Parts: sequence; C-alpha cells; structure tokens
Amino acid sequence: MKSLLLSIALISLVATSLFSQDLSGRRIISGSINAQFTSNSSTDAGSVQTREQNSNTVNFTLLTGKIKENNTYLGWGANIAYSKTTASGIPSIGIYSVGPAVEFGKFSKIFENFFFAPTIGGRVNYTWSTMDPNPSNIDTKGFSIGASTQLIRFMYQFHEKFLLSAGFGSASINYSHTKTSSDSGSSSSYSNFNISGFVSNSANFTVFYTF
Repeated sequence: MKSLLLSIALISLVATSLFSQDLSGRRIISGSINAQFTSNSSTDAGSVQTREQNSNTVNFTLLTGKIKENNTYLGWGANIAYSKTTASGIPSIGIYSVGPAVEFGKFSKIFENFFFAPTIGGRVNYTWSTMDPNPSNIDTKGFSIGASTQLIRFMYQFHEKFLLSAGFGSASINYSHTKTSSDSGSSSSYSNFNISGFVSNSANFTVFYTF
C-alpha cells in the first residue's frame, strides 16, 4: 500500500504586520486545502491477477470573520470536498460535498511573535455521488454534519508577512446519512456516526501569509 497525504493551509489577515499590532478589530480571511491520495494493490493467493484501488480526496474551506477585543474570532464560510475511488473490475465512484462552515479560534500571546492558537469548528454538507459506468442510473444523495477541534496549536511570526503554525493532536465528531435509489425501484439508506481523536500521529505544520 502506498499512501500520500498532503495538507496545505493559507490564511490571509487583512492588515500589515498584523501580529505585531493589536489584533482586535482586524478582519480575517482564511482558506485551507487538504488533499489525500492513496493507492493499494494486492494479489490473491494462487492467482497472478493484481487488484488495484486508488482513492483521491480534496477538501477546501474558505472562512471570513473579525477578531474581537479579547483576541477571539468567529469565521463563517463554506466547505467543498470531492473524492474519487477507482478499483479493478468495478465502476469508479465520485463523491461531492458542499455546505456552510464555521470556526472559532483564539490568539493568546505567549511571548514576542509566538502565540497559542487553538481552534474548534463545524460544518454541514449536502452530498451526492456519481458512478461511471452507471447502467442502472443509481442515484445517491444525503448530508453530513461534522465538528472538530485542535487544542494544541502554536503560531510563530518569523517574517513581517509570514507565520508558521504547528498543531499536535485533533478530535472530531462526524455523522452522515445517504439514500440510494435506482431505475429498478430499489432503494436503501445508510447512516454512519464516528468519533475520533489523535495526538502523536496527527501533527501538522502550516505556513501562514499576512497582508
């Protein structure tokens, strides 16, 4: 199994040298992109045929808000996600997701140019999927609700317009529900509830740009 995980985040704070000044009253615009690419291959015992499965996921979130006098902010925006799975001998499946998102955060100055910045956020998404080929016109639609938090996150201003963020550990709660129907008249529903939390194996590092 080969797996590649790529996470990129960009936050723009509409101010010059924002973190060297008072944060209160400043506008914040944040955008994050997360991408994951996974490839699996396997061979059954006694067979020379190799089965391959590839999965690609891209997730984009855009938020905007205003930093209050106590250095907290509430950002509102949208979340868009797309994933595609292909495997030997079966149709490829694409899943789309779009909906509103919200994030609450706080900047606590530890010392000059160094901040403690935990966040908590949530989203509600409308989801639908496609299948290729799809001879039975299978139609799948639904929704998902999720919340996540990163309580251990630090930010360091190493340049007038650039900051480096390091986060360690995260926790999330997700619920999804989908309904599938086809031309044959058959239909089915599926619900999933998931709680996850990670510490050591979910570290991430991000560069932020300010202007």
